[in-house]
Amino acid sequence: MLSDHVLSRVARRARIRRAELRVASEAGFSLTELIVAMGLSSIVGAMTLATFVAVNTSGSATIDRVVGSSQAQAALQAWTADLRVADSPAAAGSTSHRIEWLTPTDILFYADLGNRANSGAVTPPTMVWLALRGGQLVEEDFKPTGTTYPATFSTTPTACRSLATGVTAGSLFTAQFSGDTILTGQDLGASLATITGSAICQNLPAAVSQTDATANSELRLVTGVSIDFTISDSTGAHSQEYTSLATLQVLGGTSS
Repeated sequence: MLSDHVLSRVARRARIRRAELRVASEAGFSLTELIVAMGLSSIVGAMTLATFVAVNTSGSATIDRVVGSSQAQAALQAWTADLRVADSPAAAGSTSHRIEWLTPTDILFYADLGNRANSGAVTPPTMVWLALRGGQLVEEDFKPTGTTYPATFSTTPTACRSLATGVTAGSLFTAQFSGDTILTGQDLGASLATITGSAICQNLPAAVSQTDATANSELRLVTGVSIDFTISDSTGAHSQEYTSLATLQVLGGTSS
């Protein structure tokens, strides 16, 4: 027979052993628990990354739209303002040759820019060449070489600037006639300029006066020019179309 003392010691050791086993069984993670934890971490990480990418993409798209809108507004304001003061290089107030050609991608005309600052004698207009070139809206200005009519112009632009990038257009320029009529198939002259290389700024030939008699006749009847183009963002994923109409001033001159 074991004494009570011995039985007490055995029971105490048994309790200690069970406690040690219980602590050991609760230490660390099981393989299943580890796999579940890793899976949940991956899901949370993927969701966080997706949210970050979406926010970043949305922010970039918003910035691109703001930039594109600013470019479009600047181009439309500048070009419609130029076209509204289109005038003849032959004689002030005449429709003769005030537009030399008007194609879907470029237009060459003359405009009274910055020559009404005082009450002095009327001076010849500026020759303006607007074009879609290399995905950019390009404006080139050619100042007259003298102060008397008929005007002559340098073949090298005195100013050249790109007003917008990422531009596409089915028909950048479209002529309008009396009564807001848009005619199809009209002869509005072919460009007399030759584009060389990929440079945005180009020189003009010595002679840009339109020699197509039919084109000259119809160009004198143009009452407005509509401008229509699309600007895409840097990724090409989003685009916005912009349009405007420039109404040409009514001139009564008949100089040929």
